[in-house]
Amino acid sequence: MKRNIIALALCAILFGCNSEKKSESADIVSANDEQETAQNELARKVIKTADMRFKVKDAVKTKLEISKIVADLDGSIVESTIQSTILNRERVAYTTDSLQETTVFKSEGVIIAKIPPTYLNIFSDLLAKSAEQVDSAKMQADDQSIEYLRNRLKTKNREEGLNVEKQIAAKNAKSANEVIQMKDEIVDRKMDNLNINDKSKLSTVTLSFYQDKGVRKVIVANDNLSANRPAFFNRLGMGLNSGWQMFQEVVLFLASSWVLILLGLMAFIGFKVYKRKHSQA
Repeated sequence: MKRNIIALALCAILFGCNSEKKSESADIVSANDEQETAQNELARKVIKTADMRFKVKDAVKTKLEISKIVADLDGSIVESTIQSTILNRERVAYTTDSLQETTVFKSEGVIIAKIPPTYLNIFSDLLAKSAEQVDSAKMQADDQSIEYLRNRLKTKNREEGLNVEKQIAAKNAKSANEVIQMKDEIVDRKMDNLNINDKSKLSTVTLSFYQDKGVRKVIVANDNLSANRPAFFNRLGMGLNSGWQMFQEVVLFLASSWVLILLGLMAFIGFKVYKRKHSQA
């Protein structure tokens, strides 16, 4: 009987040890699985940005060249600005009815482009070759991998908790508001990850370029009306011709109004005769 009891005790001890070993082994396997899952989910999310300021020969031509380079590298331009500032302007007579306009100006531009990170170095090298002078160039890399994984894990936890809260919300109105709040937090986390994912796929490059002061000469019409008048002798001839035409018009008017003139003359003579007789009486 004692032997049986001792045998059972030994079996229990051995079974307990085996259970503890299995439990410890299961815990180790679970921890390893979680670590492996985390490592698999830890995708590289590196956000690269670059800024460059440089001098060029022609700002407008450079803008077109940059647009072509960006398109060839599967990128896109999100903002483009070209601005010319007039520093001085002068107009001098060129011909009787035209002027030569001389303008001193400066041009500068800003382009913000999205470039795949794998082409970022190539893009920077192409710009450096086309530039006359590089004033500044900076490139930064911000690793958001941990933040991206944190958002994913927190989103997963909130989704699991949301399923539990939905069951409670059916009986408690207060829990319904908590469910809505949890949904909003899940959306925020997902949007943050979408933003990180988008920035890691396309690097943002800000380009500022300018050119030396330029001089432009163009022939423009003279908008001064007095300068467009004919020469003096031409105007004198036209004046004499206009006077002769006016004299002819007066003669024609008198010729066509002889009846009125005759009646007027007769009335005047009659008035004089009447006045003279009246004074003698």
